Amino acid sequence: METNFPEKTTHGSTIPEEQRNLKKKSLLDSSYRGKPWWIALVTAGLLILTIGIYLGRKRYDGQPEVLETLTIPVKTQNIVVRITASGAVQPIQRVNLSPKNQGRLAELYVKQGDRVQAGQIMARMESRDLEAKLRQAQARLKNSKANLAKQETGSRPEEIAAARARLNQVEARLSQLQVGSRPEEIAAARARLSQVGARLSQLQAGSRQEEIAVARARLDGIQANLSQLQAGKRPEEIAQGKARLEQAITRWQNAKTGSLKEEIEQAKARIEAAKAELELTTKRLERYKKLVNEGAITRDAYEEYVRDDRRVNANLQEAEKRLEQLTQFRLAEIERLTAAMEEEKQAFQLLEKGTRLEEIVRAEAEVAEARSQLEQLVNGTRPEEIVRAEAEVAEARSQLEQLVNGTRPEEIVRAEAEVVEARSQLEQLVNGTRPEEIARAEAEVAEAKAQVRYQEILLEETKVRAPFSGVITQRYASQGAFVTPATSASNATFASSTSIVALARGLEVLAKVPEANIGQITSGQTVEVVADAYPDQVFKGKVKLIAPEAIVERNVTLFEVEVALETGKEKLRSGMNVDLQFLGDRFDNALVVPTVAIVTKKGETGVLVPDAKNQPKFRPITLGFNIGNQIQVLQGIKAGDLVFIELPEDQKLDDIFGDG
Repeated sequence: METNFPEKTTHGSTIPEEQRNLKKKSLLDSSYRGKPWWIALVTAGLLILTIGIYLGRKRYDGQPEVLETLTIPVKTQNIVVRITASGAVQPIQRVNLSPKNQGRLAELYVKQGDRVQAGQIMARMESRDLEAKLRQAQARLKNSKANLAKQETGSRPEEIAAARARLNQVEARLSQLQVGSRPEEIAAARARLSQVGARLSQLQAGSRQEEIAVARARLDGIQANLSQLQAGKRPEEIAQGKARLEQAITRWQNAKTGSLKEEIEQAKARIEAAKAELELTTKRLERYKKLVNEGAITRDAYEEYVRDDRRVNANLQEAEKRLEQLTQFRLAEIERLTAAMEEEKQAFQLLEKGTRLEEIVRAEAEVAEARSQLEQLVNGTRPEEIVRAEAEVAEARSQLEQLVNGTRPEEIVRAEAEVVEARSQLEQLVNGTRPEEIARAEAEVAEAKAQVRYQEILLEETKVRAPFSGVITQRYASQGAFVTPATSASNATFASSTSIVALARGLEVLAKVPEANIGQITSGQTVEVVADAYPDQVFKGKVKLIAPEAIVERNVTLFEVEVALETGKEKLRSGMNVDLQFLGDRFDNALVVPTVAIVTKKGETGVLVPDAKNQPKFRPITLGFNIGNQIQVLQGIKAGDLVFIELPEDQKLDDIFGDG
């Protein structure tokens, strides 16, 4: 009779190969080993073998003392189902970071192993050209705003008075040059020469105490400003910024739905009325034209109707022109208020974000400069300052000599040009600003703001920031390297030519569980993790995610299971190989037997128990889970029953099953 040992339990658990081999050795390796000495003695050898088997069986004969060595009692114990699997440690999240625009890497502020916070600047691309363009855009915006303010305000009486005073001044200057230098001018130039000469003497003599006091006061003021920037924006400043933003939004909304819109609708209505009236007068004029040709009415009466038609036509043109002006003015007003609203929005956002780093850096530079100036005054005058003062003395002496010697022709020409310019400015102020000039100035401001914002965005994009908090795992580029843009946050685990650094967050374990065991894995299940690097330590974890789709590796169907680590995060490293045990159900007082005691008879699983004569007898059982070198028995035996773990000497399974 052929006997097959069980490959799986009733729950699909596989019996380890070494246990199957041990059963085969203990239960099947009972063949008698003998070797005849001569071919002539084969018959005698067989006879001796038969006698030996008979005597061996005779020796056992169910003796209790021998039975004790061949069997063990069935025991109960508390067991926990364990599902084993292998896996590897990996980051919870990992990205390769690249710049948004190509260029050279100017600064790299992190190295491998550094911890960074979300939003932290890790690298900066070269940005000198962008900074220069931003300064140009800011200067243009400043000039545009100043021009707009001037256009909106109009010419104030004091401005006209100032322009007239300047005209009088340059005209007087021209007359003076044409007449020649007056004695008082020569005296003033001589006084200035004396003043700069005294300054030179002062520098040569050293710094005075009052200058040192002024420099120290300036340093204190700049330091106070730095402290204020480092402390951040105050709540009242943020509240004021929010209020200004709300006012700007209200003004913008009123411009879109306010009186200007109503005036435009009224202007459209007047145009329609004028068109209707014009149609009426035109028809009437045609009718009376026939009458005057027929002599029914006089030429004077007809001319009255002609004048009436011209008047209505003029009214229509005026209404259309008024509508065009109102429409353009409304569009310009909405555009201006839109730009103002965006400006206030950006200002409020800056207040919410707090003081920018570049402002603090700028204030620190001013403190350093003021401190240097104070130290310079305390330490004395430098030689280059004396040289500068000597140059001013030479310039003042030259101007005095020029006045004494008379006016040159080119000076008169220059003064005449200044007179023409001053007169033109005065005429412009007196005539006032036209609406189209204000609209043009508003458009220039909006365009300048957009350009500043665009340059700010480009400059911000030169900074590579951390998308989340984590650890720098790889550093691919070095300072001065040329880097091209790619996907800014790639999940690829390999380095590419476009990556600057690799950023990872947290650790978890990715396990691969066979299909047969995946039904026993649940979310939140406790897991024990043992790493090859720490074989004597057991780390704890919980099942976080079970993959909804299987993978196939080497013709084996597996499911990926993510395990969140609860312990060992400070020791484990990404890429480490680990063994996992998923802790399943717990069974109290479960019946267990050694796996070596399991036998099969005609495909039925069971154990060998002593019969009335203490001889092995097959008893079928129902198996449960495998737990190490033991297996759970659900039914067929009870606690205290004896089961054979080794056959009596010189007995075989075939003999036992044949007896049954």
